[in-house]
Amino acid sequence: MSLDTDLENQSKVMSLVGALKKLDQRTKDSMIETLSRQSIYDLLQNQEDVEAVQAKLSGRRIPLTPEQKDIATVIQYLPGFEAVIGPWLGQAEQAYAVEFVLAHYDARKEKFTDKGTAANIANKVGFDEIQTLRRHSAYSDELKKVYRWRHRKRDINFNEDAGYVARALIGRNITLEVSPEFVDRAGTYKVKIIETEAFETDKEVTKSRYCMRAAPGQLDVMPHRGQNLLNVGTHKVGEPSCVMIRAVDIGGNVIEGPGRVGSALSATGLRSLVLGINIPIEGITAPSGFIPGTAEYSLGKYKMQ
Repeated sequence: MSLDTDLENQSKVMSLVGALKKLDQRTKDSMIETLSRQSIYDLLQNQEDVEAVQAKLSGRRIPLTPEQKDIATVIQYLPGFEAVIGPWLGQAEQAYAVEFVLAHYDARKEKFTDKGTAANIANKVGFDEIQTLRRHSAYSDELKKVYRWRHRKRDINFNEDAGYVARALIGRNITLEVSPEFVDRAGTYKVKIIETEAFETDKEVTKSRYCMRAAPGQLDVMPHRGQNLLNVGTHKVGEPSCVMIRAVDIGGNVIEGPGRVGSALSATGLRSLVLGINIPIEGITAPSGFIPGTAEYSLGKYKMQ
């Protein structure tokens, strides 16, 4: 790369960071230093994209293309993302989901707390933005190693414990009818599972949680505050153990929250159907990260990374 080209690319980064409001110069200088590398410059080769993103970051209400949205996400959040992910990777003992690390890891204290250094980022970005940040991060290859799982190509054995099944379902596709409220047109779609939560207990469960006693692989619902949460039975018939489907991707449309997933997939109409028999499961398990659970009987969540 010539000196002139390098200076031109640095100028683009400076103009984009400079468009951000309510940041002191020291913070902006640090962001510019982090973003001044070839992988970021490669995103900025189209001057029209740079100008559109600059206008957006300065506060103008203009629509962005998917490519421009990626640039805006990288400029706004990648420096803060890497400032937390880097220190965590240096001592990572558990493959926590990036979302959990951003929300709870304190890079200064080098430990997990109630509110992490990048909690503001975790509260502002969604699943798609997290994928963009991971993809363009200097730590992309290291993160892939953290989330690698040797069982990813196996057929799912629903007789395993809920924790195993919750992880094994991530990235798998099931074909279902989808409510027109959530897609451009009603019809049958491939539904990719991107977040799950495992539940198990050796205690007797209440009637509202009888879905936890479903047969391995059998779908059932748990009524909760007027919503129907979609679950699949695991382990053994009659022993409370199941996996809740918390988020899915339908043709690029990410639906998050178990209540919304239940509505999108008309969960009550799926009762008693069995995954792998009535509903085929396709694909292989995708990399996922762990998020500690807080609900009663929860063993934790897995989210696609």
